Amino acid sequence: MVRKLVGVLGLTALACAVLGAADFWETKPFTMWSDQELQQVTTDSPWAKKIVIAAAGRAGGAPDTPVVISWRSALPMKQALVRMQIGLGGALTPQARALLDQKETGYVLSVEGLPARLAGSTANIRVDTSIKVGDKASVGPDEGLAQPSGNNLVLGFVFPRTPIGPEDKTVEFVTKVGAFEIKGVFNIKEMVFHGRLEM
Repeated sequence: MVRKLVGVLGLTALACAVLGAADFWETKPFTMWSDQELQQVTTDSPWAKKIVIAAAGRAGGAPDTPVVISWRSALPMKQALVRMQIGLGGALTPQARALLDQKETGYVLSVEGLPARLAGSTANIRVDTSIKVGDKASVGPDEGLAQPSGNNLVLGFVFPRTPIGPEDKTVEFVTKVGAFEIKGVFNIKEMVFHGRLEM
């Protein structure tokens, strides 16, 4: 019986260890992130969210549009950008070190994946864009930019760096471009990186 109990406790401890295992971005140097891990950080992580949007009042059969909302001012996102530039196991350039060491004065968010044809519908993106932290009032961006990139349109925003803490629980990003309304909700507790909130 004692041996069986020890075995059960051992399996329980192993299960807890697996469930409590840290994400790779916490344990692995970013220069060694694989391409698959890089893709995860930039599209499906606490700092990046892929969503599928549909235009309001669209004609039947019109395709849904996948977009990615990301916090470009967060250190893991900057590390991912550097990793893209230098390649797997590459050496850091002075420019890369400067980007990583740069003290961000605002929250920088981007939206990627919109069709480039919507570039003519971005005149009011600053007015139509906001972040809402927990139960606090919505805050608009200080800057907003729409930049065509091939067949896609990239949106960039800089929000004032207002105080945000884990007690706020969530932060919601909202913008509207043409008939597309884009919303993404991020879990603030999950955005902690090496013990520090990164946004």
